[in-house]
Amino acid sequence: METRSGIPSFAQLVQRVFEESPLIGLHGTGVGVERSTAGPDVAPDRFTFAYAPPDRWRLERPPGKLRAIGDRRREVEETPDGVARRVHVGGGWSGEPASWLLRPSLTGVSASEWLRVDLVGTVMADSVAGRPCWRVPLSPKDGQAWLWFDAELPLLLRIAAGSTEPASADLFAEVSELQIGSTGPNPIDHPLLNDSLHRPITAVPEGAKGVLQAIRAAIPHAHDVELCGWEPTGEFVARVAGIGSRREAELVLDRRRSTAAPYEGTHAYLMRGGDADWCLSIDCDPDLDRGWVRELAKRLPAALNAY
Repeated sequence: METRSGIPSFAQLVQRVFEESPLIGLHGTGVGVERSTAGPDVAPDRFTFAYAPPDRWRLERPPGKLRAIGDRRREVEETPDGVARRVHVGGGWSGEPASWLLRPSLTGVSASEWLRVDLVGTVMADSVAGRPCWRVPLSPKDGQAWLWFDAELPLLLRIAAGSTEPASADLFAEVSELQIGSTGPNPIDHPLLNDSLHRPITAVPEGAKGVLQAIRAAIPHAHDVELCGWEPTGEFVARVAGIGSRREAELVLDRRRSTAAPYEGTHAYLMRGGDADWCLSIDCDPDLDRGWVRELAKRLPAALNAY
């Protein structure tokens, strides 16, 4: 990581935050604002984050208000009006000031673009939130910018553009407090699923038993099939966990009107039956073999046609 003088190069620092993940749990608070999107008079917002290795993140903004939670396979974001929906991995972090510090690859600016910006000084030792870091002054086309890279972890502790003062900076984000080895008061060790679609029904209605039987027949190697939503009209949500030897794999079968909220269409195969009022969506773990899912998509509508 370090050059012969003991000071890392800018390229080494950028490579680390784009390619490595922390090897230990993290929990912290910070403050951030991006006035290019939020407006010139907007004050910085506080946020809270947590990380559990190898790839699970949680973001709250303001603290206590869930913004996004997810891992490498799935993510749920909560919009300002409180609607939770499943999005692609990292989708809930996109546009968040915290992403510049913790997940820069989601900002839309690539590592190569960072490296094309000219340095206007040298990499220098500094301290942010009581942690040692490396301060890098830059000169992008539209002004000045500064980056503070944590000296030990693959993340930034502060970023500023236009000014180092949060009240006047075009972009400012800073970690105010960082706890290492902890994921905070709300441990993120549970499955990151949208509860409104994944809460199993313990007492299966009589009319839904045929649906579950049809699903089990269509997916004979599934380890578990749970009903998570049911209406007498035949609309349902079912979760299939474990496909063959892939016990961590998951399918969500959603046969509801496409206007139902939240309707999960991410990574989904959407099929309409003869009745245009409903759809069947197969929302699958992206790690599953897509050819296998396409084959399943052919079998399921016929298997469920009676319900």
